[in-house]
Amino acid sequence: RSTLFPYTTLFRSRTGSGGAAGGEETRTLEPVARIIRWGLESRHRAELMPERIPFSSDRYSLHQRSADGAVILLRQTTRADAETLGRQVADIDPWARLGSRREDLIAFLSLTNDTKRCFTILSDGDRAGAIVVRHPWLIGPYLNMLAILPEHQRGGVGRAVMGWLEREARAGGGCRNCFLSVSAFNIAAIAFYRKCGYNPTAFLDNLIKDGEDEILMRKLLE
Repeated sequence: RSTLFPYTTLFRSRTGSGGAAGGEETRTLEPVARIIRWGLESRHRAELMPERIPFSSDRYSLHQRSADGAVILLRQTTRADAETLGRQVADIDPWARLGSRREDLIAFLSLTNDTKRCFTILSDGDRAGAIVVRHPWLIGPYLNMLAILPEHQRGGVGRAVMGWLEREARAGGGCRNCFLSVSAFNIAAIAFYRKCGYNPTAFLDNLIKDGEDEILMRKLLE
């Protein structure tokens, strides 16, 4: 006898006697029992189903356009993406100032696993940059890298990607925060993240190299 469906036992006990009256009662109550059983089974299946894992898809449509009307998509970074973007990102700040080597950035962007997700940002099919997310981190994701190529900056691409990051974190459940770190000399990036709702949480001196500090920023998801 199943303890998951106690109501079916209740209805059977009321229909145990024979005769026309008993048969009529059975026909009346069986549909009700089936409805209750279906509801309990549905609830049980929902309880067993895991929540959607954030950042686990290989491709995302942001359902947003840049300021010039370009369609923005994310796809899991391929080796070709990593090689192209690694060379380009190494030549722009903050990575250029921090001395990041092309080969190291290519290797970094090439490695995707269950807790480190690398995506190429596409604007109308053209590579516009890269985003790397680590999840789980401190009860939410950590934005390990957001690199927008100069020709795609100031057009709404970065804002759209940051919005996706927060929506994806909320969709999985259990995420209360989004974190990132930004170079203390990168004034424009700090101002951008502040506009996105991030606030300084910690000052990390000499984190990547001597003389260059990082600021840990956090956004509390409501």
